[in-house]
Amino acid sequence: MTQQLQGQPVDDHSIDGEVLLRRILNPDWIHTEADGSHRPQSVAMIDRHTDEVSVYIASLAPIAKVLGNRTQDCIIAFPAKAIRELGGNYMMFRDPADPSHVLITPSVSRPHSKKLFKRCEWKHPPGYK
Repeated sequence: MTQQLQGQPVDDHSIDGEVLLRRILNPDWIHTEADGSHRPQSVAMIDRHTDEVSVYIASLAPIAKVLGNRTQDCIIAFPAKAIRELGGNYMMFRDPADPSHVLITPSVSRPHSKKLFKRCEWKHPPGYK
């Protein structure tokens, strides 16, 4: 699904100024702190099957689109530039079939996820109806 140029993936830097939305599919990927607040666990940014993390560009994808029919899921938002600032070899690719859909590859490492989540904001928090 990633964009390619002569067989090589193309890293789309036009995304860098955007806010990205990540749907959290599994309630076990959310940790409840002692004060009752919530934070995503690092597993929420790891895909063991494709090594790509699916996100949406907030300005192009309303929350309802990101949720689809899974209204029980949660959504976090973070600046795309935060991925670049983590270091590592992360690349972001726009889905040619849906310009609001972006893949981050490889999956964000556990230590980098923890740093990234400090910059996240809940857009559809746990318990939201």
